[in-house]
Amino acid sequence: MAREYRFGGGKAGNVGARRITELQSFVESAKGVTNERPSYGGDDEETVDEAKRRAPAELKSRGRAVTAEDFELLAKATPGAHVKRAKALPLAHPKFKGAQIPGTVSVIVVPDGDSPNPSPSETTMRLVCAHLDGHRLLTTEVHVMPPNYRRVRIEGDIVARPEADLAQVKRSVETNLDRFFHPLRGGLDGTGWPFGQDISYSDVCRTVVLSDGVDRIENGALTIWLDAEAQAFCRDVPLDSDVLLYSDGHDIRVAYRARR
Repeated sequence: MAREYRFGGGKAGNVGARRITELQSFVESAKGVTNERPSYGGDDEETVDEAKRRAPAELKSRGRAVTAEDFELLAKATPGAHVKRAKALPLAHPKFKGAQIPGTVSVIVVPDGDSPNPSPSETTMRLVCAHLDGHRLLTTEVHVMPPNYRRVRIEGDIVARPEADLAQVKRSVETNLDRFFHPLRGGLDGTGWPFGQDISYSDVCRTVVLSDGVDRIENGALTIWLDAEAQAFCRDVPLDSDVLLYSDGHDIRVAYRARR
């Protein structure tokens, strides 16, 4: 029995318990094989664009956590934590929200994951905290915490093009909205919804209108719901600096309309 083993293959190697059932090579006297526990820790190699974004900051920090950018870079580089995004908030303490505490830095971490709102486990946060502790200044107090997620839902009536399929149009709009608000793949640049960025009403409308098969938004009206509370019509929605958005469903109604 192997208590622990490591092998390449990226995220595809993260499989559930008892999913490994075949030997890839002959082992004398072995009749079968299985994994009693789920495998974990596999990650795909970074892309060229990711490496280009990381390299300048890594050269600048030289392994020291001084600036907010340094803390974010080192948090994402924590071995075994698989942190995809990090946001450092200088002078912020999780127990004193809104107050500025000198010598304190709070680091929000977002792990890689397939859920709409990936959140770090206690183990992940301890790993990141221990890693940052080895690079911080002696006078700096570091806290690691999960994102403050807020759920966003878009409601509206959409007019489809005459040749479009209503079900496909609805699916296209909802998929694009989910992607737009995603904490890891959202935002205008596709690298994740920026921490604390206001929800732009015009950007939401543009995301809907550019979806496949959409002719227009009925009456030009959409409703933005934030945590089950309808926001002011045709207005941007402000967010606190530690907030990330996610969505897991929208109320999109699609129909044909005869042109007059």
